Amino acid sequence: MISQTYRVSVSLVGLTLLWGVLLGLPGGGDGLTTWTKDKHYWRWRGTGPFHGQHIRICAFNVKSFGRSKMRKPEVAKILKQIVLEYDIILIQEVRDSRGKALRKLHKMINKITPYELVKSKRVGKSSYREQYALFYRPDKLAVLKTYQYRDTNNEFERDPFSVLFQPNNTDPEAAFAVIGIHTKPSNAVSEIKHLYNVYEDLVKRWNTSNVMIIGDMNADCSFASIAQLRTLPIYMTGHFRWLINNEADTTTSPNTNCAYDRLLYTGRRLEYAILPWTAGRFNFDKSYGLTNKQTNAVSDHFPVHVDLMF
Repeated sequence: MISQTYRVSVSLVGLTLLWGVLLGLPGGGDGLTTWTKDKHYWRWRGTGPFHGQHIRICAFNVKSFGRSKMRKPEVAKILKQIVLEYDIILIQEVRDSRGKALRKLHKMINKITPYELVKSKRVGKSSYREQYALFYRPDKLAVLKTYQYRDTNNEFERDPFSVLFQPNNTDPEAAFAVIGIHTKPSNAVSEIKHLYNVYEDLVKRWNTSNVMIIGDMNADCSFASIAQLRTLPIYMTGHFRWLINNEADTTTSPNTNCAYDRLLYTGRRLEYAILPWTAGRFNFDKSYGLTNKQTNAVSDHFPVHVDLMF
C-alpha cells in the first residue's frame, strides 16, 4: 500500500551535479545520451513511492568469454572490476559450455561483494553457441522470474533471455523486466524489428509494461544503417526510448566508430526511474589506465550503462 507520494521536479543541471557528487555516477559527459529530443527528459519527475533505491545496469559483450580468457590473471582482474561497477550486468558471448569461466568470475566477485548469477541456456541456430549471463546484487534486487524466448519462427540467431527484477524495499509496481539480446550481425535489422514481438510476448506473460532491452544489437554501421532503423516501429514510434544514440562509439578499436551496443526502455515507472545524463559507455581503458593491447584482451566492446532510482 502506498503511504505517501513524492513529486519531485529537479533541474537537469542540479540533478546531475547532485548525483555526481553523492553517487559518483559514470557517463553523461561523453555525449551518448538523447535527452534533447523529448522535453520531458529535461526535468526529472519522480513519483511515489520513492525509496531512493539506486540501481546501475549494464550490458557488456565480453568477446569470446571462456576459460582461456579467465586463465589470464590481468584480464580476469579487469573483468571482476567491471562487474563490481554495476548492480545488474548482462554478459554476452559466454562461450564456455562447461561453465567454469563463469564460476571462476563469480567466485572472484563474491570475495569483494555478494552477487547472484542467472543465465540462459546455450543458444544458437548453428554449431556456434553462446549463453547470456546476468550478475546482480541481491542486497539491491530480487529475481522474480526468468524466461527464454521461444523462437518458433526462427527470428533470432540467439533467442533473447529475459529476467524480471524487483528492486528491494519498493512496491510491486517497481518490478521491471530486462531482455538481453545479442543479434547476428548479418541479420541485425530483422532481429531488432522482431524484438517488439519479444516485448509484446513478455508483457502478456508477466503483466508488466516496464521493460528494458539491452545488449549488442549490432545496430549501426554496415549491419544496420540509420535509414534502416528508421523503418522499424521499435525505433520510430516513440514507444521505446533509445538511451545510446547513433553517434556513440561502443567499440574499443580506434579503427571503428559504431554504436553497436544499445539500451532501450519503455514503461511509466522506468521513465520516472531513469536518471538523466547517466546513460553512456564505460571507458574502462581510461578508468583503469590500460593500453590498447590490454583493453582489446578484455573485449572489442565497451560496456554501456544507465542509472535508475526507484
